[in-house]
Amino acid sequence: MGKVILNASYGYFPSISGVGEIIRATYTKLLEQGHIDKVILLCADTEKTGVYYENQNGIEIYRFKMIQILNGRIPLPSYDMWRKLCWLIKEFKPYQIHTHTRFQFLNIFALIASRLFKTEIVHVEYLASHVKGESLPITLASYLWDKTISKFVFAKSHRIVSTSESITEFICGTLKAPKGKVVTIPNASTIAVYPVSYQQKFEGVTLFKIAYIGRFVKLKNLMTIIKAVHLLIDKKLPVQFNLAGDGALKNEILQYIELHNLHPYVNYLGKISKEDVRSLLVDNHIFLNPSNLEGLPNTVLEAISCSNFVVTTNVGGNKDLIKVDDCLIDLNILSPEVLAERIETLIKNSAYYVPLFESNKSYVINNFSWDNVVQLYCDHIIHSEVTISVD
Repeated sequence: MGKVILNASYGYFPSISGVGEIIRATYTKLLEQGHIDKVILLCADTEKTGVYYENQNGIEIYRFKMIQILNGRIPLPSYDMWRKLCWLIKEFKPYQIHTHTRFQFLNIFALIASRLFKTEIVHVEYLASHVKGESLPITLASYLWDKTISKFVFAKSHRIVSTSESITEFICGTLKAPKGKVVTIPNASTIAVYPVSYQQKFEGVTLFKIAYIGRFVKLKNLMTIIKAVHLLIDKKLPVQFNLAGDGALKNEILQYIELHNLHPYVNYLGKISKEDVRSLLVDNHIFLNPSNLEGLPNTVLEAISCSNFVVTTNVGGNKDLIKVDDCLIDLNILSPEVLAERIETLIKNSAYYVPLFESNKSYVINNFSWDNVVQLYCDHIIHSEVTISVD
């Protein structure tokens, strides 16, 4: 049957999350270029569609019935998960099983199955710190998970792919992942590079368009964003804010916009397609990503690829992507006032920042291309003897 990879990925595919897009793009590229012959994806039916099999551009997707508690925040393992995992291994005989992101029960079951069926297992990690900015129970549970199950997953995996140098430092330092198993393979932008330069884009701008694209959750600091935009509007700065995505904070955000009569300046776009993401960023000037937790954020890659200024927090892989220090905000000083001040500085001094971000764009294009990503996967994972003796 050739080189078959079973990707055990819980709920990331298909998904509005950046991780889902990265998974989709990585395996599609490897298939298109003939480095692997088949990708089987096992994931939960997170949307409760009742559709348990489909083929998306050559990737065969098998879904299992799931159990969730705490309003869907905590997924629990199910018999259907284990049954389908074992059946897929017997049926397709994958030479590797890949798991993604450490906070998944499916990772443990995939490890057990890999031992039973003598299959190599590769774990891909996207998060560069302990969970921050969530409720106390979730933060505590995540911390305890890291101290136990995450360490177990890293110790027993044959190879670990880290998607940024910051993640490598965290999982090897804090979570004690064996350094000899870890290889750093970055993400690449999942949209085409916008050929127009920063100089061309910012020349003669009279209305600065600002955007956020992503999940509406606490760790993304969305209320900080909307309050910062409110401060800019109150100062009569020429701004328009476009907000795309969905999530638990949607109603709170929309109520704030309504209460403060921000509709003339703020557009809520809801969930948007990948094509619409590129269109939005091509028309946009400043992208915001003040998250508490990041790996190597794909939206930041995309924003730079589309000639956007980016203001983000100095966490995770953000500092691996953004080489303009003024646009990295330390978490301990993040506030609506600080974020608004950084945006205002970019608006009033855009001519100064254009060459800095032009250089940043060249760095991203040269170092985070799909050619590089595919070659690294081939060298270290697909065509490499990854089997390492593990206890």
